[in-house]
Amino acid sequence: MKIGIVVLFINSFGKKGLYNSQEVGLAKALSRRGHIVTVYKCVEKKEKESCEILSEGIEYKCIPVNKIGNNAITDFAFLDKALDMIFCFTDIQLYTNKLYKWAVKNEVVMLPYVGITESTSSNQLVRFIMNANTKRVFRLYDKIGVFAKTKSVMDRLQNHKVQCVQIAPVGLDFDLLYSEYRKEDVCKIKKLLNLTQEHKYVLLVGRIESDRNPLDGVEVFEKLVSESSKFRLLVIGTGSLRENLKRELKKKKLLSRTIFIEKVPNNKMWMYYRIADRLISFSRTEVFGMSILEAMYYECPVYVVRAPGPNDIIIDKKNGYLFDSAEKMADSICDYDNMNEKIRSNEHMYIINNFGWDNTASLIEKFYYKKRKVCKDK
Repeated sequence: MKIGIVVLFINSFGKKGLYNSQEVGLAKALSRRGHIVTVYKCVEKKEKESCEILSEGIEYKCIPVNKIGNNAITDFAFLDKALDMIFCFTDIQLYTNKLYKWAVKNEVVMLPYVGITESTSSNQLVRFIMNANTKRVFRLYDKIGVFAKTKSVMDRLQNHKVQCVQIAPVGLDFDLLYSEYRKEDVCKIKKLLNLTQEHKYVLLVGRIESDRNPLDGVEVFEKLVSESSKFRLLVIGTGSLRENLKRELKKKKLLSRTIFIEKVPNNKMWMYYRIADRLISFSRTEVFGMSILEAMYYECPVYVVRAPGPNDIIIDKKNGYLFDSAEKMADSICDYDNMNEKIRSNEHMYIINNFGWDNTASLIEKFYYKKRKVCKDK
C-alpha cells in the first residue's frame, strides 16, 4: 500500500527532533509491514518546503500552507494522487471535510485519527469557531469511520452520535529511545547536566500554557520541599505562562530551587528522566501524554492529575499515580515514596508491551482492506 500520513496542525506537533514524533513512529511501523509511507507535515507559510528520506520507503515532507490559528488552510494539491490511503491526524481541524473531498475525488481511502473532540484554546473566538465546526466533522466521522486515541475520546464521539469509531492507542517510537539507559550511572549523568549530586529532581515537562495548568505545580513542589530541602524542580518547556510560573514560585521562595530549560533535544531527554525522582503533570485535557509515556519507559515514577490520556495509560499505584486534583496530589505526594521502587520495576515493560505503534499499524491495514472490500462489493 502507498500511505500518506497527513498532519494538519500548525504547531510543534510532529516537529522533528523535539520529542517522540507520533507520525514518524507510525510511519516506521507501517513501513515494517511493507508499505510505502509519505508524511505530510503542514507548516507555516514562512517556512521552506522540504523533503527528507527518513529510511527506505519513508519520506517526510514539510508543506508550507496558510493557517487560521493552528489549522492548516490548503487545497491539498501537494498530495500524491496515487496514494491508496490517507491517515490523518485531524481532531476537529477546519479543513478535515475538504481533505475528505480530495480523497473521494481521487478514490483514496481516508481514515481520521482523533485525540480531542472540542477546542481547548484560551481564545474565546477561536474556541467558538472550532466548536461550531465540530458538527460537520462528526457527521463525516460517522459516515467514513474514525480512530480514537483513547476510550474517553471514543465515548465522547459516540455521545455525538459517531458510531463507527474504534480505539487505536498512541505509541512510542522505540527506535528514538535509549534502551541502554539502565547501564548509565546517575551521578555521571548529573555531572554532565551540571546538576548537583545531592539534590532530588522533580520534572515538569511540556508547554507552559493554561491548558497544562503549570501553576498547579507550585503547591505540589512546596509540599515536597517542606518534606525535604533536597528537592529541586526542573521545568523543561516554554510558553506564555512562564513568567507567571516564575512569579508564583518566587512568592513561595521556591524560585531559587527551580531550573528552567526551554528545549531539550529528544535524544537527550532520557538523561533527565534517568536522574529524576519523579515527573508531575497537571493537564486535565491531556490527549495522551508523550512525556508520561517516555518517563515510564525510563522508569521515572509519574504523578499525574486525571485526564483522558493518562487514565488509559496509568494503572493507579501499580505503574504510576493518578490524582483527582493538584490539591490531592499535594496532600499525598510524599506518602508513596516507599512504593516508588515497585512502580519503577513495573513501568518499563508495561510501556513496551502496550504502547508501540505496531498494533495501530495493524488496525489501519484492517480498516483499509475492509473499506476496499465494501467498495468492490458495491
